[in-house]
Amino acid sequence: MANKELHAHSQNSLFEELIESKKCHLDLIENMHEIIFLCDKSGNLTFLNNMWERLLGYSVEESLGRCIADFLHKEENKNIVTLISEKKKHIELQFYHRDGRAIWLELSVYACYKESFAGLLYNITKKKNAEQTIKSIVEINSDGFLIVDKENIVCYVNPAAKILFENRKEQLLGGAFHFQLTTYKTQEIEITNRKGETRIAEMRITETEWESKDAYLVALRDITDQKAVVEAFKAEKERLNATLISIGDGVITTDTTGKIILINKTAEVLTGWKQKEAVGALLDNIFHIVNRETHKICENPAKRILDTNNQIIEERHNTLLVTKEGFERLIDFSGVPILSKEYDILGTVLAFRDVTEHKKLEDKVAKSSNFASLGLLAGGLAHDFNNILTVIVGNINLAMLSIKDDKSALETLSNAEHASLQARDLTQQLLVFSKGGAPIKETVSIAEIIKESMRFILRGSKVKCAYDINDDLWAVDVDKGQMNQIFNNLTINALQAMPDGGQLEIQAKNRNIWDENGEWGFILPKGKYVKISFKDSGVGISEDNLKKIFDPYFTSKEKGNGLGLATTCSIVKKHGGFINVESELGKGTTFFIYVPASTKDIMLKKEVKGAIAYSNGEKVLLMDDEEVIREIGKRILEYLKYEVVIANDGKDAIEKYKIAKEYNKPFDAIILDLTVSGHMGGAEAIKEIVNIDHGVKAIVSGGVPTDPVLVNFKEYGFKDAISKPYNIEKLSNVLHNVVTST
Repeated sequence: MANKELHAHSQNSLFEELIESKKCHLDLIENMHEIIFLCDKSGNLTFLNNMWERLLGYSVEESLGRCIADFLHKEENKNIVTLISEKKKHIELQFYHRDGRAIWLELSVYACYKESFAGLLYNITKKKNAEQTIKSIVEINSDGFLIVDKENIVCYVNPAAKILFENRKEQLLGGAFHFQLTTYKTQEIEITNRKGETRIAEMRITETEWESKDAYLVALRDITDQKAVVEAFKAEKERLNATLISIGDGVITTDTTGKIILINKTAEVLTGWKQKEAVGALLDNIFHIVNRETHKICENPAKRILDTNNQIIEERHNTLLVTKEGFERLIDFSGVPILSKEYDILGTVLAFRDVTEHKKLEDKVAKSSNFASLGLLAGGLAHDFNNILTVIVGNINLAMLSIKDDKSALETLSNAEHASLQARDLTQQLLVFSKGGAPIKETVSIAEIIKESMRFILRGSKVKCAYDINDDLWAVDVDKGQMNQIFNNLTINALQAMPDGGQLEIQAKNRNIWDENGEWGFILPKGKYVKISFKDSGVGISEDNLKKIFDPYFTSKEKGNGLGLATTCSIVKKHGGFINVESELGKGTTFFIYVPASTKDIMLKKEVKGAIAYSNGEKVLLMDDEEVIREIGKRILEYLKYEVVIANDGKDAIEKYKIAKEYNKPFDAIILDLTVSGHMGGAEAIKEIVNIDHGVKAIVSGGVPTDPVLVNFKEYGFKDAISKPYNIEKLSNVLHNVVTST
């Protein structure tokens, strides 16, 4: 009995343990976060834990006995029973919640007992939603993305990748990926699409999971156009470098810290620094500049640009560049900022050039401009000055005619007349440099001009003059006044070189230049020339000064103006000639002048004092704006037996000429002053007078002998021209020739 009780007690205890154990396992199953299910071979549910209801909203009671496929997406209904029977694991399935929401669960079938199956369903909805979000982003991304499994099979292709490969998605999916899958390394690959075009892509590979399996995420970025831009940029940079290297200006570029990035060949030459020395160095150490006047160090131009909010800077003719060797060059330079598309400053670029020689040339041009200004001034002075001289010479002439028997007085007045006529040539020295300084040529013997000049300028000096002049000296076509200036200037130089006296030797010889290897033949055109030499026995000229004596404003004399020899050189050149000089200190100086010989014969008419051409009572109209000129002119013309009518200006002359013609008392000749201050002058008046009378016999008079109207008087409607001051003989002969001409 006791044994039976003991056995019964043991059985009860074991049963209680079993019940307790089952209860424990059921509690465990019910509280799991995964759905645990049992189903038969047809997929009908035989057991479900409470997680089923919590995840899908269906109660356990209403779900048991139904096929698990009833709760799945329709496309997956066909496969679920097969998957369970095959005890598949990690299969992602889309279930639907009672309220219609999609719930993603991962299926794992673990056991099979008496044709029943046990499995787990894990909630992977969040994971799938995250994947879907990522996929959506990938789908619209401009980069190409592919998923490649461990067997190199393409599992996923986004639209950008499809475009890159120029292929349909279906043709890529399931196909092999033919590029090496090296993770965490960026590489460039060439993709030949189905059109045969080659694209360049930047490929990056990372490890990932795809459908619960290890896989690779392949990111492809099409950089074909970018590479083309980069290559174009490189090519452009090379072209820019080639341009900068060959450009005539020096170019230096810097970064924002003032360090040199580039220096071209011209900059190397100008600074003395080679590129390998300069690149990376601070600009101040290479581009060392100082103020031209003060020699103070100039502010760093790159710093100026950076500190002044991208301001462009420019300096002209005020900066000296000190080279590596310590030489100084006068430079012009400019600097500009280098800006990005966003207008951020990236650095600076400086361009500079050596203007040392240019500045010298500019100074010469400025001097030439000064000469032109002097010429304009001289033109005004000549007009007024020569008007005064005309009055003086006219009165001297009348005085000489009234005292014919007093030889002493006549000689004195003759000297005064000569001096007055010589004074006219003072303004000519400046007029030579003006635009109107063209010579008024006539065919003459140069020997007469030389001797006349020497008689006047050497009078009373300690210098003796010796002549060696050919008797058969060729005639020349020259402006007598300008030739006088040449000989006066050369003689004054000789006098200053021989302050204690000496000898001036003057030669005039005929020279044929037919061979360019002969005497100055390599400079002068072939032909006939008159060679004139002025040789003094003075102190001579140093070798350094000898090179500069014809330069404007150059003088070695304390009170000199540097115009004499410059004027001489200019006159010779305007006559188609050549001038040269030889000198030795202590042994004197010789000037050589070559003037082209004339093809014409000298007119055999020498003016002799008293050779005055008188009138036969002809009627003359004299127009001048200066009252004193009108008065002396009227007295001279009346002395020459002319009937004289006076006019104040061009309009007055036109009116009087018209009235005389209307009353049948025309003028036999008219003399018109060229320049009338504030009123009509002779050039304007003759135009209207010619319209009145095509046969008018007009003479133009002016105080600037180089004026184009006086030089080319026939082109303006005049028969002849006479420059002021003129003496009575000159006026009488010009007027007589015009009156008696046909």
